[in-house]
Amino acid sequence: MENIIYFAVGFKSFDIEKISGTTGIWYEWTERNRKTITRTSFSKRSMEWIVQILREASKTQGNIVRRWKKTEALSEIFCARNYNKFGRYISLINLRGKRKSVLIIPEMTLNSGWVDIAEKLTRFISTHRMKNVIEEYRLTDSNIPYAEIVRSFKWANRDGKDSKVDFAVKNGGVISIKDSLITQNEVLKRSLVGEFNASVVLSEVRRWASSLWKQAHGLNIYEMGNGMFLFEFNSKMTAEQVMEGDWHWLKTPIRLQWWNPLSGTIEKKNGPDTTWVKIVGLPLHLWTHKVFKSIGDHCGGWVETEEETSIRNHLKWARLRIRGDGSNIPREIKIENGGLVFTMQI
Repeated sequence: MENIIYFAVGFKSFDIEKISGTTGIWYEWTERNRKTITRTSFSKRSMEWIVQILREASKTQGNIVRRWKKTEALSEIFCARNYNKFGRYISLINLRGKRKSVLIIPEMTLNSGWVDIAEKLTRFISTHRMKNVIEEYRLTDSNIPYAEIVRSFKWANRDGKDSKVDFAVKNGGVISIKDSLITQNEVLKRSLVGEFNASVVLSEVRRWASSLWKQAHGLNIYEMGNGMFLFEFNSKMTAEQVMEGDWHWLKTPIRLQWWNPLSGTIEKKNGPDTTWVKIVGLPLHLWTHKVFKSIGDHCGGWVETEEETSIRNHLKWARLRIRGDGSNIPREIKIENGGLVFTMQI
């Protein structure tokens, strides 16, 4: 196969497969020995760097330890020339988040170096300079000025004015969208959804992402509710690199998955047990625990009153937690007191 090469050193065998697609070319390494199989992948730039290191490590003889390091957008590669009782070897450590892959390339014979392997890799890389790679371009409208295209690059900035979407209301009040939302889907295809603890706030997730994914330029993060956050990356390749890593929030693994149309939605049968509601327009003399509980029971069952409401930290609205998913909550509620009837929005 022209997209794969093999070589063997001692009791180890290696095969490297070229994988091309919309995000560029990647090289997947597989190392096999008598007991284990190790797999990892490198970008084209990393492969060229590895070739240089193999040549550099072959220039000197003797048991001299040398180390190199390369930092990519979402990974770090550590390379070392080391030795043990069996002879010299090259170690390649590919680190993505908490996921670490280690490849060991022994020397064929004493002080022979790794030039032959470097030459083989060079020929393999140079004969595949982005062949048959399908570039994925953004869909644009020739009637929209370039400045508008730039401003609309983020799906969140699209208000739908330029989208030719056919809406129709079917029986039962269901809205049917007959066309696909191409612009939004284009951006969402390079977006990941992460599940965190429900108590995590957006600012904390942004700090967490900026500290771990320092070179992921143009990253946008949106809160989806129920501990879920949308990570919109500048390119699909960057998102794929993130997917290959193991990431943790306070020692708890973070589950990342590609966005899909069901991301962030709630199945009716699996709806939330409780819901927060706002009571707007509640007279100040009715801000009591007894009134809050009566309103909550009327809306499905009072569970608790928000602390800021209880201590009257602000008087814009009252916030209550009630039982159920909120589907049967009335739009307004009326309270009679002192011969007056007060109408409040929920």
